[in-house]
Amino acid sequence: MTRTWVALLLAAFTVSAARAELVNARSESRSAAQGVAAAIRQIADRPAAWITYRVPMAADRGRHLCDGWSGRTFLEPPRELVVLARIESGAVTHVRTSSPDCEVDAGGMPVVALTDVSAAESASWLGSVIASAAASGGRRDRVWQPAISALGLQDGPAAIAELIQLAQTTRDPDLRREAVNWLTRATDPKAREFVTNVLTSSNRR
Repeated sequence: MTRTWVALLLAAFTVSAARAELVNARSESRSAAQGVAAAIRQIADRPAAWITYRVPMAADRGRHLCDGWSGRTFLEPPRELVVLARIESGAVTHVRTSSPDCEVDAGGMPVVALTDVSAAESASWLGSVIASAAASGGRRDRVWQPAISALGLQDGPAAIAELIQLAQTTRDPDLRREAVNWLTRATDPKAREFVTNVLTSSNRR
C-alpha cells in the first residue's frame, strides 16, 4: 500500500514538473528574425494578443519572477528572462516579465511565441517601447515601468547601452531615476562608469 502511494506521488510530481509554463492559451510560434517590431506588425490586424520571447537573464540581477508562492525553493537564479507584451491593434498596452519555471495563465488569449530574438534586438525594442510610452504619457505601471525592469534584468552590453541612453536622453525624471537605479545593480564596467559620473556630477552641484 505504501509503495503504491509513493508511486502515485512520484508520478504526480513528474507530471507537474514537466508541465509547460504557458497554459490556457491559444498559442502559436513565429520567427522574429526580422525584428520584434516587424513580427508585431504581422499580427497588428488582431484586436488583442500577447507576444512572448526569451533572452538571457543577467546572473547578477537574476531572480525568479513567479506571482505568488510557487511551493518550490530555488537555489539558483534562472538563466533566462521571459518577456511578455499585450498587443492591441498593433500597440503595446501591457508588458510583463516572468521566468521559465513560472506557470503563465493566458486566460484563453492568443499568445505568439517569438523565436530568433537576439539580445540586441530585444534591448532595442524594449527601449523604443519605454521611450514611446513615457513620451505619450502611457500608463507607467503597465508599460514603461515593467519594460525597463525587463531591460534591467536582461543580460549583455546591449541592455546596458540602452539603459544608459535612456538615462541620458529622457526628460522624465522618474524614468531617468529607474534607468540609473538598474545601472547601479549591474557589474558591467560601462554601467559602473556611468553611475560614477552621475554621482560625481551630482556632488559638484
